[in-house]
Amino acid sequence: MCYKTKVYFLFFSVILSFCLFGIIHAQSYITMSNISGEVLVKFSGETEWQVADEKMKLIEGDTVECGKDGSVILSWFEGNSVMLKPLTIFKISKLYRDPATNEYSVINLEIGKMTAKVKKLHLNSSFQVYTPSASAAVRGTLFHVAVDGNDTTFAVVEGKLEIIAQEVIRVLEENMQLVVMESIIPSFPEPISPELKMEINEDSGTMSEIAPTPAEKSQKGGSESSKQSADDEVQRSLLDMLDVKKGAINVEIIFEE
Repeated sequence: MCYKTKVYFLFFSVILSFCLFGIIHAQSYITMSNISGEVLVKFSGETEWQVADEKMKLIEGDTVECGKDGSVILSWFEGNSVMLKPLTIFKISKLYRDPATNEYSVINLEIGKMTAKVKKLHLNSSFQVYTPSASAAVRGTLFHVAVDGNDTTFAVVEGKLEIIAQEVIRVLEENMQLVVMESIIPSFPEPISPELKMEINEDSGTMSEIAPTPAEKSQKGGSESSKQSADDEVQRSLLDMLDVKKGAINVEIIFEE
């Protein structure tokens, strides 16, 4: 005679917490694509530089350096992307997404040039850029930053930036640019040059192919997104797919006579 008893240990709270933690924090990294020329990475806490590879995932404290012929596109949070140009040093100071899906990004451009496309942020989310001479708060925009020594040039094609330098705030609207010099109160914005606007738009087109914003995905009518965005969406859907039976640990105890 055989008696078979199934014993289920249901650790739903533990499993749910583990999945939630993994989903949220698994996405708190930056991926690299379109690597061209010399691009190096120095991971947080390390002193040696490594040759950049698209399989690498960047987190808080990591630094990217582009050589004289180097460029790379960085993407994160399903819609934020930055194109780094030659002779650029870029550091990730903060990168976090909380359970309420608010997102926080703080990046430092130490030298060089970058074009950035930032999706429309939630009310409590933030995206900040720091340079040696100023800082900028972003809320969904297409913009360009160039650091030459201690001077910084900001330019906006879409959206706006709130720039702070020498305790003075300047709001940069669409199709305007502003040069901020160290230790000098910033002047007022002026129209962006046609050449710079063309460069920014070309960069934007390239980034849209790699890491489209949610609005761009919608405009494409649900066409296939980039591989990274798809992977992130799969991770975000794991909670919805979590099933009682899948989350249970099934232990079978068999007694035989």
